[in-house]
Amino acid sequence: MATGCNGLVFWLLTSVVFLSLTFNNVMSSQDDYYNLMSDLFDSYKREVRPTNDDSTTVVHIRFWLLSIQNLDEKNQVLATSVILEISWTDPWLTWDAANYGNITKFRYPQKKLWLPDVVVINTVRNQHQLGYDECPLVVSYEGDVTWYPSEIIETSCDIDVTYYPFDTQICSVIVSTWVSTSDQVDLDLEPNITDIVRERFSPSGTWELVASSLEAIPDENSFTKLAYSFKLRRLRTFYVMNMIIPILFLSLTASAVFYLPSEAGEKVGMSMTVLLSYAVYLTIISESMPQTSLQISILSVYMTLLLGVTAIAVVLSILILHWHHTSEVENVGRRMTVITRKLRSLMHLKSNPFKDDNDDNDLDLLDKRREISATTTSVVSRLKTGKISPSVMSNGKIKILVSEKPSEVEEEERITWPIVSETFDAVFFVSISLFIILLTVIVFMTLMIGGALEDKHD
Repeated sequence: MATGCNGLVFWLLTSVVFLSLTFNNVMSSQDDYYNLMSDLFDSYKREVRPTNDDSTTVVHIRFWLLSIQNLDEKNQVLATSVILEISWTDPWLTWDAANYGNITKFRYPQKKLWLPDVVVINTVRNQHQLGYDECPLVVSYEGDVTWYPSEIIETSCDIDVTYYPFDTQICSVIVSTWVSTSDQVDLDLEPNITDIVRERFSPSGTWELVASSLEAIPDENSFTKLAYSFKLRRLRTFYVMNMIIPILFLSLTASAVFYLPSEAGEKVGMSMTVLLSYAVYLTIISESMPQTSLQISILSVYMTLLLGVTAIAVVLSILILHWHHTSEVENVGRRMTVITRKLRSLMHLKSNPFKDDNDDNDLDLLDKRREISATTTSVVSRLKTGKISPSVMSNGKIKILVSEKPSEVEEEERITWPIVSETFDAVFFVSISLFIILLTVIVFMTLMIGGALEDKHD
């Protein structure tokens, strides 16, 4: 019984001593923090650069890229969400950890510490200090200070829209000191870091981060600059489905107006509709382009050419309708007749489809020509065999020249204005269709090949 009581008393005494020591350690640790803060900051001046011998303060920067927020092509602005890990050594913030309860580091708001005057110099916003007043800095007992300001940075970016929407853009975020020269504050890359940190990067739905790099830029004004560059490739599925394919389908209708029969009465209406459609698409594309003349989008040139071809098609449609509704009795000029016959022969067009049952005079004339052609063939044959003398040719109703070829009389077709309109309808349809197909192949092959070469170019 006595042994049990002694054991219980020993356990109670041990517990009391342990709790007492723990409570004392907690209290002493809190006191140590108070003492440490008092000793470090009683005479600390955040306005003074921390140096004992006016030596250069070396500032290391790591660039954590979180996401590509937006790339505004029209205003040429890149918005990125980043964290800058900025570190330096402050000799005025060192202490012996053993004298302060083994405290090795603590956090302190940035408004109470000296900060390097680091800014993003190619920002499109007003210059401001990074971070915010209560942003915590980590201070270690060796004087190492680490600052983690997070920002959505909007920087200028020169946009090259030559191969839009198969384009690749290279944008940069340039960090430098605002007033401190390199002999005072020297910005340096974090040791052993050769690229932007992408551990927390979230992909964008519009742009793909192909590559990134960082480099120090020499400056003639004794300021140090660090450039963090991004190579961004546009994700093209959206643009192919909502822009390229509709434009290709629309291009097929530019020449179809000439395949539409003139009797339908919709030639001008259809060509005007296609013209307005091209104008709308050209406006949509132009709104997403920067207002610059340094680069010209191949797609915009293509749309402008199609717009011009469609405008010409409107004028030609009006001209063809004018010819179609001209009376067949009105004579066609000799030059137009020759041109029309050659084009009809080249296009393998059939005889006049515009004749109707009321064209009795034309039918009688055609029958007479066929009769004369048959008689001529018979007479010439009889002349060759000697069955008829040449003197007979001067008598009777048949008067022909022996040298005239019967085939020319038989194949000759009367050209009327409706035939002219039909002929040029076919010619314009074929020629404009071939031009659009050739132009489309050249443009989109150039876009895809040029975009692929930009991807491979460093």
